[in-house]
Amino acid sequence: MGPISCKKRRFQFGLRALLMVPVVVAVLLALFIAADRADMIMWYYPRLVENPGLTAPIEVVKVDGNSLTLEDGRVIVLTPDADAMPIESSLSDSRNLVDVETSSNDPSQLMIYFNSRIDWICGTPWQRPITVAVIPWDIKRNRRMLLGSGHVAEQVETVDNIVHVAH
Repeated sequence: MGPISCKKRRFQFGLRALLMVPVVVAVLLALFIAADRADMIMWYYPRLVENPGLTAPIEVVKVDGNSLTLEDGRVIVLTPDADAMPIESSLSDSRNLVDVETSSNDPSQLMIYFNSRIDWICGTPWQRPITVAVIPWDIKRNRRMLLGSGHVAEQVETVDNIVHVAH
């Protein structure tokens, strides 16, 4: 008689535990919802994505003070800016490539952009105490940064080995 009653108790314990599963799941779900509403849980995780930083890159062949000489011969004089980053270090990070765009306000004014590369992520401003990495948050590795604004100083053209300078 002993083994039969033992089996019966085990079956009752298993049935009781089975009936507790929905209750435990409901309590955990309620805790997750409350923690999410209180901004304690983050479902996103940062992921670096390769992207082209510059849209139409052109090489800078020479830097002389605030002037840049481009590979097509244009010399661009940058407007001095006290808050600007050092030109040489910005260009070396960008492999001496820049984007040159005309300003929407003044067509003679040029905006010079360089490529800034992110190699690692140190924390995130949206970080929460609990992170459940479910949804990727794509962070672009390459970003266009403004080097400065300026104007074309002179246009150098070579036709039949004769240098023509237009001011």
